[in-house]
Amino acid sequence: MVYQNWSVSRARVVSSDERGLRTATPVGWIGHGDFTTASPGKPAFLEHARAFLDRPGEWFLDRAAGLLTYLAREGEDPARTAATAPVLGQLVRIAGTKENPVRNLRFEGLRFEHTDFPLPPFGYSEIQAAHYGTTTKERTWVQPVAVECVYAEGCRFERCRFAHLGASGIGLGPGCRRNAVVGCRIEDVGGNGVMIGWRGAGRLKAGAEGALDADWDDPTDAPAGNEVAHCVVRRCGEDSRGAVGIFVAFSADTRIARNHVHDLPYTGISVGYRWNTTPTSQVRCLVEHNRIHDVMKKLADGGGIYTLGFQPGTALRGNLIYDVHRSAFAHGGAPNNGFFVDEGSKGFLFEGNVVYATSGGAVRFNQSRREWHEWKDNHFDLAVPRRAEGRAGNALEAGFLEVPHAAALEPPQFTLEAWVRVPEVPGGEDPRRWIVNKNGNEWTDGHYALVLHGGRVGAYLNIGGGPANAIEVVGEAEVLRPGRWHHLAATFDGATLRVYADGAPAGAKSVNRGRAPGNGPLVIGRRADAFGPSQVSGLIDEVRLYGRALSPAEIAARAKGGGGVPPGVAGAWTFDEAVELPPAVRQALEQTGPGPEYRLGD
Repeated sequence: MVYQNWSVSRARVVSSDERGLRTATPVGWIGHGDFTTASPGKPAFLEHARAFLDRPGEWFLDRAAGLLTYLAREGEDPARTAATAPVLGQLVRIAGTKENPVRNLRFEGLRFEHTDFPLPPFGYSEIQAAHYGTTTKERTWVQPVAVECVYAEGCRFERCRFAHLGASGIGLGPGCRRNAVVGCRIEDVGGNGVMIGWRGAGRLKAGAEGALDADWDDPTDAPAGNEVAHCVVRRCGEDSRGAVGIFVAFSADTRIARNHVHDLPYTGISVGYRWNTTPTSQVRCLVEHNRIHDVMKKLADGGGIYTLGFQPGTALRGNLIYDVHRSAFAHGGAPNNGFFVDEGSKGFLFEGNVVYATSGGAVRFNQSRREWHEWKDNHFDLAVPRRAEGRAGNALEAGFLEVPHAAALEPPQFTLEAWVRVPEVPGGEDPRRWIVNKNGNEWTDGHYALVLHGGRVGAYLNIGGGPANAIEVVGEAEVLRPGRWHHLAATFDGATLRVYADGAPAGAKSVNRGRAPGNGPLVIGRRADAFGPSQVSGLIDEVRLYGRALSPAEIAARAKGGGGVPPGVAGAWTFDEAVELPPAVRQALEQTGPGPEYRLGD
C-alpha cells in the first residue's frame, strides 16, 4: 500500500529480491504525474504476511489452507472470541425502474454490517473519493455500496447503523428522489460513508461511459430532493484513505444538515465532481449546520468541506469546522483547510460558517475565485486553543494561541523556551513546525521563532526583511522522540543565535547585527501567517519569552526543572487558565451536530 497526495494504491506483491518488490499490477493511477502514483519518497507499507505477526491483536489468513492465525490480547480467551468473516459485497439492493420506482420503504433501528471488497484484478489505484482506475486514458470505477438505492422514492433509513463495511456505505443512485438517511451512525467503513449521486448504476452520457466526471445520460436520472441529516459519520476511508464521510455529486436539491462528521483520513464532506465550470446536474445543494473535525489525518489537499465545479444555488451555511490536520503521511500536496474550494467551484453562498484550528488557512482556492461566490457573516481562522493534561497543569493540545502585539514582546535580545511532546516526528516535504514565533514568517523583518525541523530543534531570526536576511539555525542531532517531553530553547544575545535541546547546546550561527522590533502578533502552535503545514501536532507547555539571552547553565537548569524561573521574563503562557470560547464558536456548538432530538442507532 502506498500513500499518495490525496489517494492510496494497493497491489499484490508477487516477488522480491535485493533490487526491490515486484507487483502483479501497477501501483497508482497512471498519467496524472506523481500525484496519484507510487514515486520515490512516498510512505508505503506491506501487510498480510505470516512473518509480520508480532503483536497481540494481529491476525493472518492463509486462504489456501483455510487457516486463521490470531495473536490474542492479554486476558483474551480465543476459545470465547467471535470472528466475523464477511462474504457478501452488498447487503441490500433497492432497484426500481424509471417507469416503476420503489416507493416508501422504511428501515428503522437496523444494523447493516460486514461486507467484503476483494482487491480488484487490476489492483486498487484510487483516484479520489473511492473512485479508482488504471490510467487516465481508460475507464474508471466507483466502489460498490453495501446498501444500493436505484429508482427509489420516499424511502427512509432512520436510526440505523452502517458499520464494518469493506467498500462504501449507502448509495443513492439514478432516479432516487426524496429519500432520507436520518439519525444514523455510519462508522468503520472502507470507503465513503454516504454517496448521493452514486454512479455505479445507470447510463452515463454517450462516449463517457466510466469517465471520472461523467454526468447522467438522461437528466431526469439525477437524484433529487434527498437528505442526510442528524447522523454521526466517522472512521470512513479505513481502507481507501482518500474516501470521504459524505459525498454529493450529479444531484439536485440535496440537503446535508446537522451531521457530526469526524475522525477521517481525508475530507469530511465533498460536494461536486467536475473539474471545470461547465454546467452539470449538480445544483442547489444545501450543506448546513454540520460539525466537522479531526479530518485530513492521513492525506493532503483536502479539507473539512471540499468542492468542485459550477453548482448554482448551492449554499454552505452555519457549519463548524475545526481540527483539520496535516499528517506526516501526507506526501507533498497543498495545505489542508476548512473549505477547499477546488477547480471550477462557482456559484456558492458561504454564510455563517465558523472555522478554526486548521493546518492551512480557513479557505483555499484552486482555479476558483473568491468573487465567484457570495460571502456573509463567516468567522474564519479564529484563535481557539484547546487544552489537555500537560507536563505541569494543562498544555496547548490543538489549535493555536495568538497574543496581540506589545512592546514587551520585542526585546533586542531574547530567549524562547517551551516544553513539547509530539505523537510522531513531523515529516512530509516541509517538516518544519512553529512552536512559538512573532511577526509573520521567516522572510518578515523582525520575525523570531523556535521551531521543530523534523526531529531537530531550530530557530529563525530575520534582520532586514526578505529571504536574504533570514537567519536559520538547525541542530544537527535528531533529538525528538515521540511520546516524550522535550525542553527546547533558542537564544539571541546580539551576536549569536543558538538552539538547545533538553538543556544541551544543539546549534549556533553568528549574526552580529541588532534586530529591529516588529508589530505583529505572537503565535504559539503554528507559524504566525498560518501558511503551510506549520501547526504543531502534539502538546506545548510552559512557553516563556525572556528579555535577555539565558546562559547555557540557566538553560540546562530549566531543562532539569530546577532552580526556579530565571529573571527577565517578558511573557509566559502556561495554559492553566480557563479557555473562553469566542461567542461564534459557542453558538456554532449549540447549533451543529445531530442534536438531542435524535437517538442515534447503536
